[in-house]
Amino acid sequence: MVESGAPLPMLSTRAAVRRSLQALATLITRTLGTDAAWARTPPRSLERAGLIDCDAEGLAVPVRGGSAMARWLRATTALVRTDTLDSGVIGEEDLDAADAAYADPNLIDYTWLTIAGWGRRGQARASMSLSIHKEEEAWSNASVS
Repeated sequence: MVESGAPLPMLSTRAAVRRSLQALATLITRTLGTDAAWARTPPRSLERAGLIDCDAEGLAVPVRGGSAMARWLRATTALVRTDTLDSGVIGEEDLDAADAAYADPNLIDYTWLTIAGWGRRGQARASMSLSIHKEEEAWSNASVS
């Protein structure tokens, strides 16, 4: 089983939140080498790794201003604020507006997707154990984002 999160900035009702989420995804890709869009690839990515009986489920967590998810996004954005501004992918005004939106109880967005994917090794695929393990390590690193 692998689990990963992916921002969906295009679904935000607020322009600053869209830009902030896109900047966060860009920064994570640049600094960690994690592709935020990868979370949307299971079960195909698991099948390409040689697994069988693959499937996936997704959950779009509501981001309501002031909620735990909104506080997490505010804290995450605050942690990388300086790096994000230094990268030039977003300006301070947009980050401030996104921060204010996350505190606004009128904000209701479905901009964060969590995907869980799973599969199993087939009997004929037992020899692929080492390469699958390497893929799992790469996916495990991706799930941190």
